[in-house]
Amino acid sequence: IHQDNSDLINNFEDVNEVLESDLRKNLSERIRVLKTDINVRKQELAESLAQAFRIRREELDAATTKYNQEIENIDQRYKNKVDSIQTDYRADILRMRNSLKNLKVVLSDSVDEQVRLDKGRQELECPVCLELMKPPRRIWQCSEGHPVCEYCRKKPEVTCCPMCKHYFIGRSTIAEKIARAVFGDEEKVTLTGYKQIKA
Repeated sequence: IHQDNSDLINNFEDVNEVLESDLRKNLSERIRVLKTDINVRKQELAESLAQAFRIRREELDAATTKYNQEIENIDQRYKNKVDSIQTDYRADILRMRNSLKNLKVVLSDSVDEQVRLDKGRQELECPVCLELMKPPRRIWQCSEGHPVCEYCRKKPEVTCCPMCKHYFIGRSTIAEKIARAVFGDEEKVTLTGYKQIKA
């Protein structure tokens, strides 16, 4: 019996060793498989990350290109608008300068005309009363052509021309025409000397 027990124990130990050996082999195999799976997963992760980064870079590059293109389009539109504004501005300035130049010419002509008109009016100043001989006042003249108004001509003390002392010879129709041209027909006088009444 003792021998039988001893053999049984030995058999048990042998079985135990076999089981432990098999267990170690299985564990080693599983560990190897797990390490392989881990390495595969790491590789897949690296590839996935690389692909994700590549897609991100491509999208960023596309967005950057689109952004730069939009900036370029905005700059071009702004440049075109600025060029248009500057062109219109220069055209307006040129038109205003031309208008100013024309106004200066007109003003100069007007001033010259006014100066001539004032000078002509001064020539129609009566040398006796020093008043302007405006229509319908008649103008008389001496033999030298000096004018005098009809009011002063009728004064008893005015017997000759105060300028040259020559006698008056008649009316100066040319001076009266000049007066009408310079002062305008303020009042028309008929041939009989009466003022014409407007209808």
